[in-house]
Amino acid sequence: MFQLSGETATGLVEMATRPGTMQSPSAWAARNRCVAEPVSGPVDIGVNLTSWSSCDAPTELYTVDGGGHTWPASIGTPGLADLLGPTTDRR
Repeated sequence: MFQLSGETATGLVEMATRPGTMQSPSAWAARNRCVAEPVSGPVDIGVNLTSWSSCDAPTELYTVDGGGHTWPASIGTPGLADLLGPTTDRR
């Protein structure tokens, strides 16, 4: 049986109510004063990079096809796969 601490459980509930994948980086792009629209393209098999240019700070989003909300090739999250999605084995 996999048990979560109260702090972890609270964090997971908060994570579930946050903005979606493109809303968060778009908000960062606005905060970083990016002028151009984002450009997307593949950087590896199953990995896509969306980046904004002309910003006060680098603003990028990497997405992994079939990946969940986990760190690629991480261990220790199999008990959370239903909530976080799958973990890729790509490094």
